[in-house]
Amino acid sequence: MVKTSRGDPYLRITRAARPLFLQRGFDNTSTDAIAQTAGVSKRTLYHCYPTKDELLAAVMRDMTVGRLSSAPELSLLPNATRATLERVLRDFVRLAIARTMDPEYVDLLRLAIGESGRRPQLATLLRQELAGAKTLRALLVDARRWKLLRADVNVEVAARMLAGALLTWVVSDGAFSRLPKPPSRAVVDELVRLFLAAVAS
Repeated sequence: MVKTSRGDPYLRITRAARPLFLQRGFDNTSTDAIAQTAGVSKRTLYHCYPTKDELLAAVMRDMTVGRLSSAPELSLLPNATRATLERVLRDFVRLAIARTMDPEYVDLLRLAIGESGRRPQLATLLRQELAGAKTLRALLVDARRWKLLRADVNVEVAARMLAGALLTWVVSDGAFSRLPKPPSRAVVDELVRLFLAAVAS
């Protein structure tokens, strides 16, 4: 049984659910087992996560991109320059890749992909969370506010463009590979350079 500290029930539940999903699979992990391992009532479990789909998405988010939004290095101040934006984007890509290429995360991603065909809601939740799209979108909104992006750039499209590039590694070289193989620093630098060449002012 996973030991969880007293406090935030959301965190206790996701920490308890992660090894259960990995060991037993999605369908064979019961809400009773999750609640018991987390040390919470089923009422609390369903209050925090009404469905197992939402819980699996939360487990993956907490392992990876959910933490990116609180990273202080991933923010832009009003005096930010093009060089600052490039550095922040490189840091974002490296962090996102490192976390989504974690073997445990890759195993959960394979599980989620296998379930998403039968569970449209899970597929929707995963699309929202994979590759840090929310954090990336917020970064690009700030970049446009400080006039570091061209005025005609659609932030939503730009975020999808960079996040989509990240997903080629997460899926092709992660979920579909026996051993996850993240891109080199040089490749990440080139990816960010090409992205900024297309959208920067």
